[in-house]
Amino acid sequence: MASDPKLLDKFLKCWSTSNQRHQRNREFYKKCDDGYNAIIKPANSEWQSDLHPPYALQIIDIMESNIVDDEPDVRVIAAQPQYEEGAELLTHILKQQRYKDNFAEKYAMFVKQALIRGISIAKIPWLEEWRKVPTPNYKPDPLGMRKEFETVPHRQQPGFVNVDANHFLWDPNATSLDDAEYVFFRTYEAKRSLEATGVYENLDQIENMTSTMTPDDKERRNRVEVVEWWWRDGNQIRLTVVANRNTIIRDCASPFWHGEFPFVVANIMPSLFSFTGKSIVEIISDLQIALWELQNQRIDNSKFMANAAMFVDPNTEQQDIRLYPGAVIPLRPDQVQPWVPNISILQPSVQAEEMLKGDLQNITGAVAYLSGASSTQVDQTTATGISVISNMAAKRIIRMKQQIMYAMRRAGEQQIALNQQLLPGPVAVRIDREAEQDWRMVTPTDIQGQYDYRVEDANESLMRQERRAEALAFANWFGQNYMLLVQSGVNPNMRRVAEDVIQAFDEDPKEYLGDAEQVQNPPLVGGPGQSQPEPTTPMSVASPGAEAALPIPPDLLAALGAGSGPTNQ
Repeated sequence: MASDPKLLDKFLKCWSTSNQRHQRNREFYKKCDDGYNAIIKPANSEWQSDLHPPYALQIIDIMESNIVDDEPDVRVIAAQPQYEEGAELLTHILKQQRYKDNFAEKYAMFVKQALIRGISIAKIPWLEEWRKVPTPNYKPDPLGMRKEFETVPHRQQPGFVNVDANHFLWDPNATSLDDAEYVFFRTYEAKRSLEATGVYENLDQIENMTSTMTPDDKERRNRVEVVEWWWRDGNQIRLTVVANRNTIIRDCASPFWHGEFPFVVANIMPSLFSFTGKSIVEIISDLQIALWELQNQRIDNSKFMANAAMFVDPNTEQQDIRLYPGAVIPLRPDQVQPWVPNISILQPSVQAEEMLKGDLQNITGAVAYLSGASSTQVDQTTATGISVISNMAAKRIIRMKQQIMYAMRRAGEQQIALNQQLLPGPVAVRIDREAEQDWRMVTPTDIQGQYDYRVEDANESLMRQERRAEALAFANWFGQNYMLLVQSGVNPNMRRVAEDVIQAFDEDPKEYLGDAEQVQNPPLVGGPGQSQPEPTTPMSVASPGAEAALPIPPDLLAALGAGSGPTNQ
């Protein structure tokens, strides 16, 4: 295949148009990355404080942990009754493939980029990896000097590859992948790696691109810039690969049957009629900077108070006056007067900082409750209180998770199509059921048909969080009222309470609590005939629904872990 000059000119024209627009995006991503990592120019003076706590990092980590709380489950649904068996097989195939592909880790990084930069991209390729392994039943010579190997497939499956947003460009007129005329994906490869694939041509014709190198490109001078140009040619998708922006090394119809660009895009906070979305770092940037300024000003003022400036007679011969422990100032008293700082500004500064921190939480939804911290604004000792907090915080997080789940659904649909097209058969698939495992040899014919890829609805996630919060609140109530119930002649079934909590977290209570025949409630203090603690006085009857101030019993703490909520002392 000779490099087509007309096709190369078309590529360069589209690239130039997209690259000009993308330059602003790269500058924006750099600003977001710096805000996340709390990278800022140092103070101008040696005495000025230069403290920059990474508030954006803290907030994004809280939000990420809540979005990634449960890895998206693989659920393939048959579009018609005759495909039910194929749907079950595809479900188990995708689970195996994602385990091999370390999908859980990649999913977390996908979410993190969306939170930091406002957009996240992943490529859905077909992976072909081979490894050399010792030949089975091979017997080496007596000296053990020879070994025999054979090449076997390691992975032949769809993948999920996170893409650096700096290296993904799109049609400037597009608002999504669906209406984009083309997209670009850039990587930097060693020439020998390109040769090893066997799919590229004209590799000997590649010219250096020194004249068009940016500073970042020069760091990769020993590698080849490879740009995948996926573009619409009528009703089909074409792939044109260009090396160093001067040589076409591949040009063909898309190798995938699904007829889509092999990418998924997620905007954590979509902007109206825009390909990109809002970044969490972007919306809190000004607040974070203001918080830094207040904190550093307060620290500087504290330094002034501890080491005040001096008013000195200009006629004195000694002008260098420094305060430190044991300092001796050889001047007459009337020559030196200390400057008295205004300490009244310190307290308002602290209050302003707390207000800004509250604004950070309110804007993002990363409230203290989601991070595991306690809240003083709402009573967390009741199911209602926890439900209020979780709803206020979770709904905003859930809206963001919806955008992520949409991208996961698109990724799952493409992975199904890739398996239907390229899965080598027969392959061994492990069928995991509740109490048993089975193996099935699956061919591509077994998984043909029409399927839907289901992801967890965001409301399901919210309901699960509420169920867990309510279970913990219920357990907390039992813990507070345990002694009162016992002294009233009631035998509280703490095992049942613990089981409800464990089940709310989708775990098997038997794995944590052991055999159900064990004694449910061990003696509170000592054995029979020994003294029991005096009853705790209940809270005022004038407060309807008030709960007694009782500690959580040890058996409940053991079942639930340390602390299920505050107890009133």
